Amino acid sequence: MPSALASFLTVSRRLIATERYGVTSMVGVPVTAEQVACLRPDLMIIDVGTEARLAIDLVPQLRGNATTAQIPIIVTGRDRRRLEEI
Repeated sequence: MPSALASFLTVSRRLIATERYGVTSMVGVPVTAEQVACLRPDLMIIDVGTEARLAIDLVPQLRGNATTAQIPIIVTGRDRRRLEEI
């Protein structure tokens, strides 16, 4: 795992993981809305990096699926062009 990604995951876990919230970290983007639905997250943070195409394809799937349509999504990344595309 690259050090920048490890740092992002570490900081995210520390900020979010409280007594009230459980955190599951995944390296790589789930491919389908159904995979996300099985996890039943309250919030998704997608860091767009080398998996940008998967993230770009996943967000509309999530919004179009009745089970995942209301999950808040935060998309982060370094490439502004990719973020704007999402």
